[in-house]
Amino acid sequence: MEKIRWLVAPADSVTNIDYANIRIITDTFYNRGITSRSKLRYSAGMSNGGNYSAALSAYYKYKAAISYCAPAGAVALTTTTPLQFCMARFDNNENVGPTGNANALSNSQLITGRGVCSKYLVKERSPLYPERFARRGDISLAKSAAVFYELKTKGYLTGKNYFIGFSDSLVTTYQADPTAFPELNGLTPLQKLFVVEQIDLSVSDHQMYSDYNKATLKFFNTQCL
Repeated sequence: MEKIRWLVAPADSVTNIDYANIRIITDTFYNRGITSRSKLRYSAGMSNGGNYSAALSAYYKYKAAISYCAPAGAVALTTTTPLQFCMARFDNNENVGPTGNANALSNSQLITGRGVCSKYLVKERSPLYPERFARRGDISLAKSAAVFYELKTKGYLTGKNYFIGFSDSLVTTYQADPTAFPELNGLTPLQKLFVVEQIDLSVSDHQMYSDYNKATLKFFNTQCL
């Protein structure tokens, strides 16, 4: 299935449907008295949405913006909106990866060099643990531990419980023989997706994350002050 992506360019609220829709929705809120034009606006996005967040905030002169797992591109040359980059150390996405992380750092430095506030944060990998998958409310602690130990028994974790490689290897092997993973196979489709997402987060792959939520909120509130 083809992904529907934000249209980052052209930055135009007439010919670009995404910029136009943001304007229309915002104007509707104003007209209904839900908010007012005096309220500051902010944006945050992930991946293609991160690039869009950077471009949108520059176009509409938002107070601040966050780009997760996206380097922002040419907007770094002109934006006057404070922009924070939240990248993943081992991002394996074909559109990001080590090059994208390096570009994000370069763009953050470029923005700062132009006298505009910018910050660059990188999420590191972290070990899995038996309770990790119980973050999803409908996966019990016992089931989470069972899935964890199944992964460990099958050699997917190091001695310190770091996941080896990326989740793709597990997904490929599981799909070839689901019965070989009775604990994982006993989950619902959405629960399985959650397990994969948690593995991606643990290896610091291409996923939006909560590790820097405090820093993100601070950036929205005070930028570089």
